[in-house]
Amino acid sequence: MDAVFIDPKHLPEAAEANYAQVYLDSPVPFVFIDSEKVYLAFIDEELSYEDAHRSQSGDYLIGYFNDQYFGADLYAHQKTSKLSRIVIHASFHC
Repeated sequence: MDAVFIDPKHLPEAAEANYAQVYLDSPVPFVFIDSEKVYLAFIDEELSYEDAHRSQSGDYLIGYFNDQYFGADLYAHQKTSKLSRIVIHASFHC
């Protein structure tokens, strides 16, 4: 497996405290799709998704791996149905 992608409908659950250490210790990157919140919502056990700061970066993908945060933006910040299919395809065919 090259990475784990978490879709928007699962982000609040993915930010639960019991998963924080999983992301911190993972041998593969975790990528959170279209999160309205900063990456700290996922790696800080004390911070809930609801209470985390809203992301100001505009990144469509944010992730965490090997003590590093990363993000990727969309061209012109445009979401399209084609993009959704590509992301879903990539997330299930690693």
